[in-house]
This record gives sequence, structure tokens and C-alpha cells, in this order.
Amino acid sequence: ETFVHESKSLTLVLDNQKIYAYEGRWEIALATNSISPTTYSLQKGIGEIIRQKQKGAGQELVVLIKPLHNASYRNVIAALDEMQINGVNKYAIVEATPDERRWVEMR
Repeated sequence: ETFVHESKSLTLVLDNQKIYAYEGRWEIALATNSISPTTYSLQKGIGEIIRQKQKGAGQELVVLIKPLHNASYRNVIAALDEMQINGVNKYAIVEATPDERRWVEMR
């Protein structure tokens, strides 16, 4: 297991119409109401969140992309495109946790 400082991590939970973004650990983001809904928009959505996060983390930014079962292939490709467009070098596609899935389903 590799440790990544919370200030240098960004998790993107991909739903069909929205993306839910948070930094650090899920439990803390949930407790502090720090989960930000956004869109797949390049300028005002996911791209803007990535660029804001890069200001503090720079090249050390690590992004976890977590597509939910109803996220389309197009949604995943849009997230991967944002990694390329914004020069994010460290990212991975991983499975969303049961808690993350339940939280999104309640939205």
C-alpha cells in the first residue's frame, strides 16, 4: 500500500450525469461535507477541479477514477481525456467502495 498525502490526492466518482470529487479519505470528506458534485464540462466541471487541485499538488497529484455501474464508457473516456489535457501523470481506474456507491445512489 502506497501512502499519498491527502492534499495531493483527488478522487473522482463517476456517475452517468455527474462526477463527485473529493480529496483525501472518503470518511473525512463525508464527515466534513467536502464532496463536490460537478459535471463532465471541460471548462467549468471536472477540468476546473483538476486545475485547482494542481495548483497545490503540482506534478505530485494522484487521481483515482472510480466509475459506478451506470457510468458509460464515454464518461470514463472523458475522465481519462481530462488526465491527458491537464497533464496528470499519476492516475488509476479503481472500483468505488460500497459506501461511495450507496452515497451516490441516495442523491
